[in-house]
Amino acid sequence: MACGLALALGWLALPCAGQDLGVVADGEHLWLVFESQGESGEQIEVYHRSRGDEAGRMRAAEPIPGRLRPGGVAAGGGKLVLVMDDGRVLTRAPFEQAHGWGWAFRSGELPGLPDGCSLASFVAGDSGVWALVRVDVAEALHAIEPRPAPPAQLHEGELRRRLNLVLGLPPDVELFPDFAPPDPDNEPDREPEDPEGAPDEQPDAGPDTTGDADAGVPDQPEPSIDDEDSAANTDADAIADSEAEPFEPVYRLLHLESGGWVSVPLAEGFGQPPRAALVPRGEGRPVVVTQRDSRDWHLTLHLPGADAGWREVVYTLPGSGPWAVAPVSGQVVLAVERERSRDRVWAELYLLRAGRAHGLGAVDLPTTSLARWGVVGGAGEAVVLTRPGPLMQSGREGEDPPVALAGLRRVGLGGEPGAVEALLPHEPTRWEKNADWLIQILTFAAAMLLMMLFWRRTPGMAEVRLPERVVLAPLSRRVLSGLIDLAPGLWVAGAVYGLGADELLLRHWPGTPVPKPPAAMIPGWVVIAVTVGHTTACEFIAARSIGKWFTGLYVSDFRGVPAPPGASVVRSITKVLDLVAWLLLLLPLISPYRQRLGDLLGKTVVVMREPEPLEEQPEDEA
Repeated sequence: MACGLALALGWLALPCAGQDLGVVADGEHLWLVFESQGESGEQIEVYHRSRGDEAGRMRAAEPIPGRLRPGGVAAGGGKLVLVMDDGRVLTRAPFEQAHGWGWAFRSGELPGLPDGCSLASFVAGDSGVWALVRVDVAEALHAIEPRPAPPAQLHEGELRRRLNLVLGLPPDVELFPDFAPPDPDNEPDREPEDPEGAPDEQPDAGPDTTGDADAGVPDQPEPSIDDEDSAANTDADAIADSEAEPFEPVYRLLHLESGGWVSVPLAEGFGQPPRAALVPRGEGRPVVVTQRDSRDWHLTLHLPGADAGWREVVYTLPGSGPWAVAPVSGQVVLAVERERSRDRVWAELYLLRAGRAHGLGAVDLPTTSLARWGVVGGAGEAVVLTRPGPLMQSGREGEDPPVALAGLRRVGLGGEPGAVEALLPHEPTRWEKNADWLIQILTFAAAMLLMMLFWRRTPGMAEVRLPERVVLAPLSRRVLSGLIDLAPGLWVAGAVYGLGADELLLRHWPGTPVPKPPAAMIPGWVVIAVTVGHTTACEFIAARSIGKWFTGLYVSDFRGVPAPPGASVVRSITKVLDLVAWLLLLLPLISPYRQRLGDLLGKTVVVMREPEPLEEQPEDEA
């Protein structure tokens, strides 16, 4: 059974869409997405497995805070695409980490869906990301509809060239040197000039203007109250007319391009079907599947045609029920829920091809009455999954059996259903769970043994006597020096493995409480090796590391003399224990001379020189 799942996933060649359950797949990866309640609120759980992973197991990715829009799950191009409830579009791209320590996921974000749109279906494929939406407000429709480009304005040279072309003249001949196209926007408003050249007469604007002063001025009657009422009524009628025609929601097919979401025309008369879904294709527009009437079981496949057109094929099926579609070998497989009981779900599968619905038989999956299910497709078979699944496997004696993430059944295009399989969460081995704790215990045991063997029990033998103006280094400078010394190791490991400092220190550092296989600790060991290597070399030569040189510190013996090379090597090598068991770094807080484990073993201290006091200049005598 487990091998069958690996083969099924390996054959998945096209992106798939599940309707009720967030289960999607592409040629390499299978994803299971569902909502749950976390410690900090609602979250989205994501499980992933690839073709080469352990059969029947899925690894959990980092949970995503928030909620999903119904149907807002798609996979294509090697990544998972999610539509959040607030319209954001998030991506998770898996990549396999080196040395076999599993998968990691790069997070990304795409342009969000336009406001005022309800999501009907969402898919991703080789041709990009597609969304079938219902536009509920006119503003959203204006935002996604493509606008025609404004007509190009012809400049003077282009007009002259076209005129010469009509007249049969060379393009560079200036037949009318002073020719320029009129620009009405730049023409000034001019009054006709007086032929006599006399200045315009200005009427008297005084309050006593009577008689001839009003001659030639047309009468302008004062607006009456009736006129004001009629104007107001006209505006009210216009508003009433606009309100009498409310915006009717329409469906639009959106394609995500570099500049955002762009509307793609649907078939004429698409209307508002009760249910619609997308089926991705390898290239170009997806297939649109619509259910025209909820009472009669008629499905219409809108197949992309030439010149942005569509070709419709209608299928009539017996009965009705919740349904989902997925591509299988370039064809469309329909899964319809026929019956549901307390512990099982029955679904009928059809292959929609050449205008006929070919029955593939019924599949039943053991599950719960509140199960959600979905279908994905591959080369030659469909895969139906339910969530949550039953107790698929028995546990050890005295332990509860694990609960499957999903129950799975494969159905070939010949109608032969396979056995029920289970997808279980990936469980780390006992060694993976306990490796970090074992490393911590061994490190502390080694540190205690070294202290008992080499630490002088007589207090007088370990008394520090420093010369004048040489003092113990403050802890703040010690911490800054340690961070500077750690930076080269982090840079080298980050450049080699492509990991950030937070990932190196938390997820790949030996001894951290995050369960991981031993191979996952290799980047952390690289950081430790580089840090110990360069500090040992520097302190062997100059009794100070790079960080101590920046902060003005150096390593000395108990008399303030720079530490001998042997002592420097001992204190530097023991940094391995400090970096693995971080609690050992608390020793300088309780040690009287601020010594860490390496200082106790090498009989050294970290000191600094105080600056020379400024000599007081004698005042000039008066």
